Amino acid sequence: MIYITGDVHIPTEDIQKLSSKRFPEQKNMGAEDYVIICGDFGGIWNGSPEEKYWIKWLDNKNFTTLFIDGNHENFDMLSQYEETPFHGGRAQRISEKVYHLMRGEMFELDGKHIYALGGAASHDKEYRKEGESWWSNELPSVSELEEIRNKWALYGRAADIIITHCAPTSI
Repeated sequence: MIYITGDVHIPTEDIQKLSSKRFPEQKNMGAEDYVIICGDFGGIWNGSPEEKYWIKWLDNKNFTTLFIDGNHENFDMLSQYEETPFHGGRAQRISEKVYHLMRGEMFELDGKHIYALGGAASHDKEYRKEGESWWSNELPSVSELEEIRNKWALYGRAADIIITHCAPTSI
């Protein structure tokens, strides 16, 4: 099974949407079932004990947690995690059962081709501090966009599902 949800903003109340009470379906899930978070995961932010608590909390769930990056991520910390092959694409293993799906990668999960296209522009960056609460690489760079376009063409645009944080303003 694959479940998809939006922002969880660890450690805010949003993470509670994955509690057993609010998400009872997880009782019938296993490690080969996935919850995909469409950006603003927040679990890689400052390395605090509270953050580590929530990562461990997710590791103790029946399912495997996957996320793409949104705009509210600590990209400096996230970049320190080693890339690893994961279901046909590149991911970063955060913990035993938590993975960051890399931008522009295609993954095969439960017979579905899932294309990860993380990143978004912060609407609140004037209230944030660069390198502390906002990072310029929240959006793909020009070279990253070119790589994404090339991979998308390579995949033949054959995704069953595209996971992104924000749709373009034009739509």
